[in-house]
Amino acid sequence: MQARVLTVAVAIAFVLVWLSPDAKGATTTPKVDEDRQGAPYAAGELLVTYEPGASEQHIDAVVEESEARVEEEISTPGAQLLSFPAVKHERSEHAREKKLQRAREALRREPGVKHVDYNYLRLPDYTPNDPEFGSQWDLDAIGAPDAWDKTVGVGSRVAVVDTGIDGDHPELESKIVSQKDVVDNDVVAQDDVRGHGTHVAGTVGAVTNNGVGVAAVCPACKLLVAKSGDSRGLYDYDIVQGIYWSVNNRAKAINLSLGSRGNSRILEHAVDYAWDHGVVVVAAAGNENTSKPSYPAAYRNVISVAATDQLNKRATFSNFGKVDVAAPGVEILSTAPGGGYSIKQGTSMASPHVAALAGLLAAQDLSAPEIRRRIQRTASDLGPEGKDKYFGWGLIDANKAVRR
Repeated sequence: MQARVLTVAVAIAFVLVWLSPDAKGATTTPKVDEDRQGAPYAAGELLVTYEPGASEQHIDAVVEESEARVEEEISTPGAQLLSFPAVKHERSEHAREKKLQRAREALRREPGVKHVDYNYLRLPDYTPNDPEFGSQWDLDAIGAPDAWDKTVGVGSRVAVVDTGIDGDHPELESKIVSQKDVVDNDVVAQDDVRGHGTHVAGTVGAVTNNGVGVAAVCPACKLLVAKSGDSRGLYDYDIVQGIYWSVNNRAKAINLSLGSRGNSRILEHAVDYAWDHGVVVVAAAGNENTSKPSYPAAYRNVISVAATDQLNKRATFSNFGKVDVAAPGVEILSTAPGGGYSIKQGTSMASPHVAALAGLLAAQDLSAPEIRRRIQRTASDLGPEGKDKYFGWGLIDANKAVRR
């Protein structure tokens, strides 16, 4: 599947068994339409998940009757990415929307079809800043240096499902244990032009205590890198593949610094599968300064992360409402493509602090539910007493979490 071009302006968040995609046809670059909530999706495409007992013959008949074309297949959980040429050829977004909705409703009525989703586009959830060196205030803010006296995360793998990575970066090269470009079905995920995934990966697990560059929240954590898109966005089909691949490769935590208002059952199913297999899933709450839910952060089995600044105040851009904890997300220094470093801000930058903390705790042989409880119960209360809509349970405290 080729990378698609975002053609609409949207102000939304950038906030398992083996899964192998089987290409059934080359996709053309689709237009991007919006649903009624303003969430962007690939025009003329649907993700169809079938019931476990559906036969191949029945599925073929369903596809033929719907006049669709199978673009990709997902062996687990048994799903297909379908495109509808008659919809794609429509010039009017309104006409495309009506035709695709009719196709979606017809598929939902078919026996053997479990659910039908739009192929939502989820955007990188960060605001770039002028690249310059500065102190890593974020590590002290969450008590990371003191936590390292107890654990540095030996044996933990943290997956970064993102825009790829600069795998030749001296702070990252030795930390990558496996990588996958799920967009182009390649074993190398090193094409990260604008550096979102590289920045996130550095916060999680850059080489630490080597006398150069930056330190990571989880110094001994190994990195799994799933490239599921680029800085223009990531489609659900590719995100889902990245999640299953991460679980198959023994991730202890998965970071999803991406999001959209689009609520997709196939994405939620992938998140639930990860959780059911002992993997902690962490996602950015979003950068719209709104209480409207962003997905996947709003799913039940995801730790949703808001962003704080140097004064432990809520970052002005950070979403609120469905928030579990907060972490530093303003002026965050981390790795950048080309072997350098840059400063970025966003809930995308906050989320990997929590995923890395999950990696530290996983090294203490805690289960996923225990890790989640530990992160929440040891957080430093901010804002109104107790859990609140701005900070959740509060600012994460790595030192307290690893010693509780």
